[in-house]
Amino acid sequence: MSAASEAAPDWWQIAILAPATQAEQIAEALTPLVYGGVASHPAVAPIEGTEEYLLPAGSPTQVIGYLPVDEALDARRAEIRALLRDHWPNAPFAEGDLQDEDWSETWKAHFRALRVGNVVVRPAWRQHKLRPGDIEVVLDPGMAFGTGDHPTTRACLRGVVRHLRPGMRVFDLGTGSAILAIAAAKLGAAAVLGVDIDELAVQAARVNVRDNGVAASVAIELGGLDHASVAAFGAADLVLANLNSALHVQLAAGILATVKPGCCIVASGVGSAGLRGVTQAYRAAGASALSVRNLGEWRALTITK
Repeated sequence: MSAASEAAPDWWQIAILAPATQAEQIAEALTPLVYGGVASHPAVAPIEGTEEYLLPAGSPTQVIGYLPVDEALDARRAEIRALLRDHWPNAPFAEGDLQDEDWSETWKAHFRALRVGNVVVRPAWRQHKLRPGDIEVVLDPGMAFGTGDHPTTRACLRGVVRHLRPGMRVFDLGTGSAILAIAAAKLGAAAVLGVDIDELAVQAARVNVRDNGVAASVAIELGGLDHASVAAFGAADLVLANLNSALHVQLAAGILATVKPGCCIVASGVGSAGLRGVTQAYRAAGASALSVRNLGEWRALTITK
């Protein structure tokens, strides 16, 4: 037996499988309890012989949490098990131990190349063979940020591919790791503004913008709709808003104000239960047209001012 296999584990891992909207709730509840980090990944089906994958409709999501092996582990582990037993008793889960070197690489295995139209998003540690006409977005997201595999991000990316025309000005609200902003720039947007209230997201987004060579046309700012850069940017030709249902309801009028008349907002992140409230909020704010796309448990909207 090798010395490595005999070594005591450094980390404890728990992996929970749940429907997408339930997984969001589990991840939120788990985060304060696992200071080693939480990652969420849809259960995907790799395409044989490629680095791409399929995301079947209604695919469950795997939520993975990590805890260091220390004197607090037993108490934390019991707290997590009680949380699942009390609130999500039907969610299957598995536990295991990891070494430092395993933990630092394990989460990367979940990320594969993602294709939407001619846009390919891939993590920096994976290579991918491009087709003629492909546009590549390369991200090194870190454990806290994904590479577009969430259905709501995919829906927004599909909206970028469908609606963007060269020369457009694009506003990306809740930019995250800047997947959408970078894709818009590479598809020919003249100017892109991305904002996010998460400081770590903004730091990651700025690195991704720089590394993808689009810093001349993409600006990333820390803040929300009330940031000075939003007013200075002016009305956009295309707005991307991947937010939860409550934020869409709260910000509908403000979001609609950021887009030019006759132009559209691609709004995602809406759970099926929140759809009615979101559509009512945008109609009350003055939307002239609204269409809904079904993404299993999620909904994506195209809203015209």
